Amino acid sequence: MVQERKIAEQLQEEGVDLAQLKFGDLDEPLLYDLYAVDEHRGGLGGGHYRAYAFNDVTSQWYQFDDSFVTMSRPDTAVVSVAPNRDEIRLI
Repeated sequence: MVQERKIAEQLQEEGVDLAQLKFGDLDEPLLYDLYAVDEHRGGLGGGHYRAYAFNDVTSQWYQFDDSFVTMSRPDTAVVSVAPNRDEIRLI
């Protein structure tokens, strides 16, 4: 969607009628529902991966760590090192 918006803005600057191309509102904020997070702990030479996923049927977050699956919370799925954490809308 972000790339689409950039292309639409370039076309608009060139005088192309975006309504004919059925582009949406270019000023509409880009909002996404977060359903999964992949987390890497460690450095470039090695480390460990964990994944967090939201089950929309049960409305529950889960943590996947090797062969273990445990219930989790959204605030643990998005850690403080994530960019722009304040802009992320948790489900």
